[in-house]
Amino acid sequence: MSEQLIDGAQSGFETDRIRHAVSRFAYGPILLFSLGVLWWGVDGGGPFSLGIVANSLYVFMLVLIGALEFYIPYKQSWGTIRKASRADVLYFMAAAPIDYLHVFLLISILAASASYHHYVTVFDIWPSHTHILFQLLLVTLIVDFAKYWYHRWTHEVPLLWRYHSIHHSLDRLEMLRASYFYPIDIFLTVATGTLALLFFGVDYEIIVFHNVFAGITGLLNHSNADLKCGFFDKFLNSPGHHRAHHSM
Repeated sequence: MSEQLIDGAQSGFETDRIRHAVSRFAYGPILLFSLGVLWWGVDGGGPFSLGIVANSLYVFMLVLIGALEFYIPYKQSWGTIRKASRADVLYFMAAAPIDYLHVFLLISILAASASYHHYVTVFDIWPSHTHILFQLLLVTLIVDFAKYWYHRWTHEVPLLWRYHSIHHSLDRLEMLRASYFYPIDIFLTVATGTLALLFFGVDYEIIVFHNVFAGITGLLNHSNADLKCGFFDKFLNSPGHHRAHHSM
């Protein structure tokens, strides 16, 4: 009996160590994996189009993040059946396909309108010849600047806050609530970043690259997975940072 107790304690200790390692180190590799897959899609994607690669990656990340919420939950009480209302259950069932539909429509619309993007371009100065990761860094800086001001206004302008406030009515954060917005709020958020990129003449593929990557980080940052970023929580929109944003 004592040997069984010791073996059980050792097994539990090893399990806790693995969970601690996943919690502490998984965030970076998940983002790097997403970057790599999208990079491959932009670079040709073998026999697959960028749309297939991007949407397949998004579905895979929905499954992965859902598994992490179960394996390393930030709060055990979030998302339990005991606390879920009928509206929660219906929304959880609908949220994943809604998220997928957002990505699918974005890719489809950008692809269909690619030949007209030059009408929106004001400064045709985009360095298309440079490394794709350098372009992604520039894209991130541009979109973050544009979206920061839009998001700030949704908190400060009463008319905008009226429809953005539903997102802050959540009493818990979970991946399937990452799209808990009024449709007009999602549309304006995505449009703000996308138009800012078209303004500078950014290529269609890079816009898809960034928007899908931003969607994946949105799923991660709203999830109930206990993913730690340590020092980076202070300036990255990480899960810990975003929980602080929602804490009021």
